[in-house]
Amino acid sequence: MKKRHHMVPKCYLQNFSDKEGFLWVLDTRDNIFKVKPKNILVENHFYTITLKNGEKSLFVEDTLANIEGAYAAIFENKISKDQFLTDEERARVAIFIAALYLRTKPQREGMRRMLQ
Repeated sequence: MKKRHHMVPKCYLQNFSDKEGFLWVLDTRDNIFKVKPKNILVENHFYTITLKNGEKSLFVEDTLANIEGAYAAIFENKISKDQFLTDEERARVAIFIAALYLRTKPQREGMRRMLQ
């Protein structure tokens, strides 16, 4: 079972990395450090859902992985080459952007509070 879930996808973070593949981070204590995209904004089981029967579900994580995969392919094949997107590709990019907004800790906690 996949347990390391990114709040910001690696495929997105990689676009901000330097030539060695590192991101430079300024944290809330004014510390500056470098880190690989795979090791930042990640939390164990962030999107894992516990079902009523006690089983763990990766439905949310798997859905986000599909959205990210579609975006990553479009970015690599079209956006990075400054090519026009089809209507379907534009829709997939829009879904990716919407997912970026909705997959944060504050959003998750707000939804949790609203549903309780």
